[in-house]
Amino acid sequence: MFDWIKDQTQAQYIARPDHAFNDLIWAHPDRSIPRGAKITIRSDEVALFFREGQFVGQILAGTVLMDTANIPFLGSLIDQFTGAKQFITELYFCKTSETQIALYQTNLGQYTDILSTNLVSLEGGLEYSIVVDNPKDLILGVGGQNINTSSSAVDKLNGRANNIIRTVVGQLSTTNQITDITSGSQTEA
Repeated sequence: MFDWIKDQTQAQYIARPDHAFNDLIWAHPDRSIPRGAKITIRSDEVALFFREGQFVGQILAGTVLMDTANIPFLGSLIDQFTGAKQFITELYFCKTSETQIALYQTNLGQYTDILSTNLVSLEGGLEYSIVVDNPKDLILGVGGQNINTSSSAVDKLNGRANNIIRTVVGQLSTTNQITDITSGSQTEA
């Protein structure tokens, strides 16, 4: 009886913490998860499991007891050194709902105004939103498997958005005045 009570009081509950609610990806900080832990995945996210850099499986929204009877792919994560009482895994929670990202004021470059021939430095920023269709590809291809994967992914996405803005402004500056580009009144695209 006392062992049962002890086991119940030591049960672990895993979920994305409130302070990380708006993060695109949240990495669970502990690689060792006790067998029988309860994992809660919100309706707008998916939980992904990796072992030694390899994708093992994912769980969709809901509350699940971490056991091989419930989730067969967990069998490959069992740690034999603990008597099969722990799973060794990298666990990531990835948002699948629309997520807003801000690209703050940044230098877009220097452009020559076609009317005045003056060299003009432009700065700009934007807010955009994304929806993740493939969380595994986002982690493996953009964010990386580290504790700061969310900020790494956002930095790379912002870098890509910044490059697109610079390219478009550069193309528009060859046929439009800078004041038309910055005011949004240009007629050519």
